[in-house]
Amino acid sequence: MNKKFIVGNCFTRFAQGANIVLLDQFKLLLQSGDIDPSVNYWVGQGITASDIHDLNALHINLKSVLSGTDFVLKDHHIAHKRRPENCHISVPVKLSEGKYQMNVVIDPNCAELNDHITGEHINGTILMEAVRQSCIGVTERFFITGNKSPYFILKEMNSVYSSFLFPLPITMDYTIISHEIKGNYQTEFEIEATMYHVVSEPACKIKAVFSTYEKAPMEEFEQVMAADSPALFK
Repeated sequence: MNKKFIVGNCFTRFAQGANIVLLDQFKLLLQSGDIDPSVNYWVGQGITASDIHDLNALHINLKSVLSGTDFVLKDHHIAHKRRPENCHISVPVKLSEGKYQMNVVIDPNCAELNDHITGEHINGTILMEAVRQSCIGVTERFFITGNKSPYFILKEMNSVYSSFLFPLPITMDYTIISHEIKGNYQTEFEIEATMYHVVSEPACKIKAVFSTYEKAPMEEFEQVMAADSPALFK
């Protein structure tokens, strides 16, 4: 069966290629009833939960003609984002000890796409932000107990790109290389995140080192440093 991907209207250049359909074009197909039964349509990047809701209104059984509608589901609170469009990951799931997985989900209205679409690929700033968010999401979901809200400090991030990633489904494998729990709040982690369209062809690997601390004393420490910072410019 022929496979085509539905992508957000912001990816017009990418949609000039074969087997790519813009969201508005797909809506017209649903409205006209001109859906080719020999085509397997899949959700790509730039499609939101609101878009899926609108598409459901156009077809009585959307999942029969469009696969991957659950791909766009996410909870922006796991990434400490006030605006849902700026969360780039789905809720992480645990695969085995030290190994986790999630989708990279790119909203067309996110901050990084507002003023930076280069060519047809997904830019590296989005991928690095997705990894930063995954550090928060995995740590809070699987390592922080109770209703504690730790203070995250990213110490190091190194990226290696071996290929482009495009506005197609992207998976992130998140592996903990090492971690040390020093108290109820303080932890230190070294992780590696691998992102790909298909697992046999990883396109990007990002390593990160970060720590968590008890929030209140770190906020006080930051406040003191902020107050002292103007004196640096003598």
